[in-house]
Amino acid sequence: AGATPTPGSREALLALAERISRITRSQPAVDALPQMDIDQLQHRAGEAVATLNVAAADGVLAAPPMESATPALCALAVECIKVVERAELSTQLARLVSAGCEVLAELLDPRTREHRATWSFNWLDETLEELSDQLDFLALEVYCGLGRLEGAVLESEELPVVMDPDQDAFGSYWGSIEHRQALQELSTWLLCLVFRALSYGAVTARNLMEFANHDLLCLCALLRGLLAVRPGFEEGL
Repeated sequence: AGATPTPGSREALLALAERISRITRSQPAVDALPQMDIDQLQHRAGEAVATLNVAAADGVLAAPPMESATPALCALAVECIKVVERAELSTQLARLVSAGCEVLAELLDPRTREHRATWSFNWLDETLEELSDQLDFLALEVYCGLGRLEGAVLESEELPVVMDPDQDAFGSYWGSIEHRQALQELSTWLLCLVFRALSYGAVTARNLMEFANHDLLCLCALLRGLLAVRPGFEEGL
């Protein structure tokens, strides 16, 4: 296996845009979204890949993306995150929205701050302002989704261990477990995006409560998702 790309690098963002493209071609995503939305997502992903390939023509894949690639990446992130308004967050759609949050979080990586200071326009502030309502709604959707899945996951954890596969009922719960993992990963990248947008030094209880619209249960659910992240998933956070 190849080395993990440097967080915030052209290589990391290229891999992420390609992953988004694969998700939009998956059958669960195609079944869940109108064809117009799928076409737009695929167009934005292709645009981001093409722009990153041009920007990386100098061969320095470990460097942050050029400013010229940023509008396409921000547009891709917007399309992914706005999916939360168009359909229920199934497992695959949660992964798609999560990838949109990840794009913006990668662009906001603290290690690229000096590079971003050379840009002629603050693309990220403009994008975050555009997405402010969707991010608020997304936090609530993740909270509700995790709450709905909690019962099924708890039931699976209480199943007795059986040796006969024909008598093992765990498989019937796997969809709920996988769905919860996708929402937990989404909450992780959502909070990573919020932390980096604020800057880590400005993350306070007051600011987090404002983000969660002073809904303590919602904030606790998001933080629980962050703490439940699987080993190895925290790469790049």
